[in-house]
Amino acid sequence: MSWKTKTLLYYSLGGLVIGIVAGIISINNAVEKNTEVDLSLKNGAKVGIAALNAVQKIAFK
Repeated sequence: MSWKTKTLLYYSLGGLVIGIVAGIISINNAVEKNTEVDLSLKNGAKVGIAALNAVQKIAFK
C-alpha cells in the first residue's frame, strides 16, 4: 500500500471518529437539556469548522 493511500485511509478514519464523537456529544447535551438536536445547516457548519480546526491543529503542529 502506498503512502498516499495510507494517508487517505488514516485521515478518513480520523474524520469518521471525529464525526461520531461530535454526534455523541450533541446527543448527550440534548438529553441533559431534555431537547432534540437541532440539525440545521448553521449548526452543521459550526461542527464542520470545529472539526477542521481540530484536524489542522493535529496535522500542522
